Amino acid sequence: MLTILKCLNVLFFPCLNIQNLCGNTKLYWYYTKISVKQKWNRNQLQKVMLANGFRNYPKEWWHFTLRNEPFSETYFDFVVK
Repeated sequence: MLTILKCLNVLFFPCLNIQNLCGNTKLYWYYTKISVKQKWNRNQLQKVMLANGFRNYPKEWWHFTLRNEPFSETYFDFVVK
């Protein structure tokens, strides 16, 4: 599981900060008080990710983990460019 250190993209998540992420049910997969478009987008994302070997994390609609992760016990620490 990834740990969020800081919000780097304030344009994409302008109203969120780290405190708002912890325990915020609006971010849960099953949260229903969202627009039809948001629900459709979330369903599309899940459909594609599940079809390609990922499983979702129910408390964060955008968080997926590869089911058969080849390096499940390895932690990488390098900059991705």
